[in-house]
Amino acid sequence: TLLELLSEDPNLVFFTNGLTNVGLADELQSGGPFTVFAASNLAFTRSELVVSQMDPAVLGSVLDTHVVEGAYLRADLTETSSVTALDGYQLPIREAEGMLVVDYAQVAGEPIQASNGVLYVINTLLLAPESGTEKSMWGVLQADGRFTTFVSILEGGEFMTDLRFRENYDAIIAPTDEAFANMPANVKSYLENNPQNYEFVAFFHLLAPDGWPQGTDLTVADMVELGSVQTRMGVSGSGFGFGFEELPVSQTESGVTIGGAQIIEGDIDASNGIVHAIDTVLIPQSLMEQIEE
Repeated sequence: TLLELLSEDPNLVFFTNGLTNVGLADELQSGGPFTVFAASNLAFTRSELVVSQMDPAVLGSVLDTHVVEGAYLRADLTETSSVTALDGYQLPIREAEGMLVVDYAQVAGEPIQASNGVLYVINTLLLAPESGTEKSMWGVLQADGRFTTFVSILEGGEFMTDLRFRENYDAIIAPTDEAFANMPANVKSYLENNPQNYEFVAFFHLLAPDGWPQGTDLTVADMVELGSVQTRMGVSGSGFGFGFEELPVSQTESGVTIGGAQIIEGDIDASNGIVHAIDTVLIPQSLMEQIEE
C-alpha cells in the first residue's frame, strides 16, 4: 500500500509521521486510489518545519496539498496540465528539461506503484495559495500578481515557510516583476549565469533590522523616521559571509525611496508583517563588487 511504501523509506520519515499526526495514514493504508507527492526529509529540513511541533490543522492543510485522488502514472500526468489535491488546489503539472514538475517542485526519481495508488518523491514542500481576506506575507505576495518573479525565487525554501508561518521579518520590500525586467544588463546577465545568487538577492529584501522589535510591523512612516534601515545579509553560495548594510530612506516630492528604490505602494497589511512594493531590485554591495569585477 501507499502507507507501507512510505513507512519503508527512511527518506520520508517526516512526511509519514505527519500523515499519522493528521489522520491521513489510515486513508493511505486502506483507501484510494491516491497519487501522493511525498515531501522528503530534505524538504522539511529546508523549510525548517518540525511536524511534531505543528498545529495538526495547519499541518493537515499542508499535507492535503500533497495528496490527489486517483492513480496517475507519469504518462497520465504529462498528458494533463493540472491535478486536484485534497484541499482543492489545482496543482500545475509540466515537464522541464526532461524533469516532471509539480507546481514548483521537481519530482525526484521514478514513480512507485502501490496497490492503492502511485507514489512520487519531491524535495520541496508544496504550499497551496491562501484563501480568505487575511493572508500571511507569503500569501500577500502570491495573491497580488505583481511579484511573480520574486515569489518564484523564494518558492520551496525556508524563506517561503518563514513568510507563511512565522514572524521572522518585520517587512518585505518586494520588487515588482517590472523591477526585475528592468535590472541593468550586467546584473541580469550575472544572475542568469549564477542563479544561486537570486536567493541571496531576494533575502536582501526581507527586513528584520537590529534595534527594531521582532514581530512588529516596519511601516513606511517608521522607516522615514529612522532615516535608514539595516538589512541583514545572509550567507550565500559564493562566500559572501554574514553582515549588515544600511539602506537610506528618504522622503521626496515624488514619494519615499529606500536604497534608491521608489516605494510604489507601501503598508500592504499581512497577518505576520507588512509588504512594501518597490520599483527597483536592490543588489547587495558585496554582490555588486563581484558583478563589476
